[in-house]
Amino acid sequence: MSAAEQAIQDRIDHWTRVTQRRQGALADANVRLSEAQRWLQKAYDDMDALRNGRRDQ
Repeated sequence: MSAAEQAIQDRIDHWTRVTQRRQGALADANVRLSEAQRWLQKAYDDMDALRNGRRDQ
């Protein structure tokens, strides 16, 4: 492999690792986002239940 080919291969390897790390970070962030969305929905549901309960009284 020539020096130019090796330099290109090194860049490919580098960006492959960067992409894999970022995909992992993105997957982790998506899990945290889903969890936050569930908690937010629960809070809205709790608020609706509280308001509906007060209207019934």
